Amino acid sequence: MSPPNRPLDRQEQQILCRLADPDCAPPDSGEITGIDPDILFDAALHHNIEPVLVRKLSKLDFTGFEAFASRLEKSTKDQMFMSAISLALDDKAAGVRQAMENEKLPHAIVKGAAFATDLYPFPSDRPYSDIDILLPKSSLEPAMAIMSSLGYTQHKRQHFDKSASNEEQKWGLRDNPLLLVELHTNLVHISALRSRISLAYENYAIAGANGARPLAGHFVVAVMHAAAGHKFHQLKLLVDVLQATRALNVDDIEHIAAVLPQLRIHPEISMCLALLDEMFSDATEMECINAIRSGLELPYCWKPVDAHAVMNAPNTHFWRSKIRRHAFRYYQMTLASRPGN
Repeated sequence: MSPPNRPLDRQEQQILCRLADPDCAPPDSGEITGIDPDILFDAALHHNIEPVLVRKLSKLDFTGFEAFASRLEKSTKDQMFMSAISLALDDKAAGVRQAMENEKLPHAIVKGAAFATDLYPFPSDRPYSDIDILLPKSSLEPAMAIMSSLGYTQHKRQHFDKSASNEEQKWGLRDNPLLLVELHTNLVHISALRSRISLAYENYAIAGANGARPLAGHFVVAVMHAAAGHKFHQLKLLVDVLQATRALNVDDIEHIAAVLPQLRIHPEISMCLALLDEMFSDATEMECINAIRSGLELPYCWKPVDAHAVMNAPNTHFWRSKIRRHAFRYYQMTLASRPGN
């Protein structure tokens, strides 16, 4: 499927954000059918928010709109396959976790599988194509031995493999390569960026108060995944941050405020909250966002990325998005203030 051949207009962006938000009521069918179904469904696919869109649209009546009904049917079938993959991954992940626990290896399941269980009203709203496990560097070698003993093979490029420099290993099940487990010793995979900001296992433990504040840990991972991992190239990344933001309570916010000087992710949180403000703008969410801003006492952050840049990131011909998102990466690596430096 090729990316949309034109930027999404403001109305299309707003409707896609409402459909992507798991807790927001969908627009009525009249608003939706005013959009080209190929534009809507292709954008949902590229932004990886198709599962929520399918769940919401399945409740609406598209009688007389055959193009919408046809795309919805196809997307529904695709999501059934993705849900099956997620369930199979959960089963295999349980075996990996048990083996690591037996060996007393510190580890944490992060990102997709953890978000789906803890942050989304329906886990099927957040399918995932791999299991991400964050480990201390000291646990990597024994974890590799465990993966091999369980029938996994490490995927490495024949030339210019970056597994070591990225601190990320991909392991596929020998008899079913679709079942993929990734071992990370740092969730910031770009070494030049990692010299200024890091999310190793030790940082994650600080963020989540050694497991006592798991939702605070999810919030930090979601922010870093969106802002440091992928430069806001998918709406799904911000929906993860949105759901993590909703989940935080006052004690979680106080904990994050206390450890923020150690984590030094002020610019990333500021950028994410600014985008939530712009893209998911109902009053309830504003209260959550403002509570976090106030509790963390966030300093000013240069904000080159806007909603337009996020929504049109899949469009390879839309250079404004690419320039803005790369400008934020340059800011992160060179100019961003890091309290505690």
